[in-house]
Amino acid sequence: MHPFQIEERRGAAVLWFKGATHRHYEDRYRLLSRDVPLVAASDVGEVFAVADGVGSAPLGMSAAQHLCDRLAQIYAPGGNQDLSQRLRDLLVTVNREIHGWGFIEGTDRPAGACAATVVLLEPNGTRGFIAHAGDTRAALIRDGQCQILTPLDQSVDGALRCYLGAGAPSLTLLPLSVELGDRLLLVSDGVTKSYGMAEVAAMLESQPTRRRALQVLGQACHRRPSGDDVTAMVIDVGDD
Repeated sequence: MHPFQIEERRGAAVLWFKGATHRHYEDRYRLLSRDVPLVAASDVGEVFAVADGVGSAPLGMSAAQHLCDRLAQIYAPGGNQDLSQRLRDLLVTVNREIHGWGFIEGTDRPAGACAATVVLLEPNGTRGFIAHAGDTRAALIRDGQCQILTPLDQSVDGALRCYLGAGAPSLTLLPLSVELGDRLLLVSDGVTKSYGMAEVAAMLESQPTRRRALQVLGQACHRRPSGDDVTAMVIDVGDD
């Protein structure tokens, strides 16, 4: 029996489990879909995220959790009406808060750091934004074809150059255009250390339901373990 968990929301689902080399599950995720009362009462849209605490940062897991906790703030009244700027402002604030936790003693490395991919889908269902830092990934699956939406941001020695918790914001914010029937895929690097994004997309597309697709992916990640925490989120655009 595989120890992975699957959580389903309206139009979205996520698979997660702890990697063998970790004492705790250090990834985090957020599903703010339109069946959540806070989202339904707002004209902001839906927000989805996968975050991965940086293993070398002692407060990496806490940084990923802090990001996911703070994402609900995007629905606070009185925010910037430009949704891309609202998202950027929130993530810049989160970056500053995590950076304020200080440094690893005797170094200039932050105590808290996380990679993250955050998707905001506007209420009209055809536009949105992706905010990205680090080695989490996002892809758009349309008509069976997989398009990578985020860069893999690593330096030559494998250390992240971009992450939340840095002294200066190191975010990429990209516009997103989607169509009815599109599928968005967000994953942590515990998935991409074992499989390419196109391989993951093919596994998902071969199955009739989101749940079954994530079950198949979970089984595949157990057969080819990366040792890292695994988180994979599927968002079906326009699927109620």
